[in-house]
Amino acid sequence: MGLVRSSLEYNDFGAYSYPMTETPSNPSTPTDAEVIAFPKTKASKADQRRFEARWGKLVAGRGYTMLPAVMIRAQHRLGLEPEHFNALLHLVYHWWEPDNNPYPAKATIAARMDKSPKTVQRYLKALEDSGLIRRIVRFEAHRGQTSNEYDLSGLVQKLAVIAAEEAKVSEENKTRASSVERRSNRRGVS
Repeated sequence: MGLVRSSLEYNDFGAYSYPMTETPSNPSTPTDAEVIAFPKTKASKADQRRFEARWGKLVAGRGYTMLPAVMIRAQHRLGLEPEHFNALLHLVYHWWEPDNNPYPAKATIAARMDKSPKTVQRYLKALEDSGLIRRIVRFEAHRGQTSNEYDLSGLVQKLAVIAAEEAKVSEENKTRASSVERRSNRRGVS
């Protein structure tokens, strides 16, 4: 399916986006990973106040991006150089809905990173070569090729493996700590 940009709309995440509508073209592309939709809930007033308390009302009012903490901790394990990680953050920033892949223009990312579009293209190619993203060429009706769409299912899969490994290590550490505590209690050590 090809995608065509609709009019600019304000989304649930406090950002403006161009919703895409499907148009017939090539057969649909299979996905490698199941993406689980987050429940559509608003942040509680208490959460909003805590966020504003940290960042200030003006900054908080400009929006935010949800990012899994494991992604930050796993930067080295994912083999990401800082520039590649930065480019990946820009893709995640544009990923508003689980069923809609992000499609920022390389020029947009380049301007934000103060790099050339060709340099950003190399960063994205490295991310694609590592299996974290998959580039999907997009076309607009009567206008030709537009910005690429980026499937992040490879990143999601790799982070799921790392998260499971982290959870296993955490559980092993808790078991070990509780075993040490039980032995200490038997000996009368406080």
